[in-house]
Amino acid sequence: VRYFAHLDNPEKIQYRKEDIKAHCGAEIEHHLSISSNEKAIMKREIQSLIREKDFIEYADLLDYLLDAQLYELLDVANSHTLLFGKYIASRKYKRQGA
Repeated sequence: VRYFAHLDNPEKIQYRKEDIKAHCGAEIEHHLSISSNEKAIMKREIQSLIREKDFIEYADLLDYLLDAQLYELLDVANSHTLLFGKYIASRKYKRQGA
């Protein structure tokens, strides 16, 4: 499924996941889940966003992602609470010590 949709080949035409139709009871959601490479890219994107927006509270990050309708990034942020919570806290404490 990932091969036919070119999900792992950004240089090829990208087909929308929503347009893929399953037949004969096939469940393709498992194959359409975010790859580890895509997840790593999204984590870097979230970290850059934290720096760009100067978030010092985890709740502000989540609220921003929700309000901006960046749902895939929100899902990644929610599933990596420890990582982003610690990163934001570290930025906050660093600022207080400066």
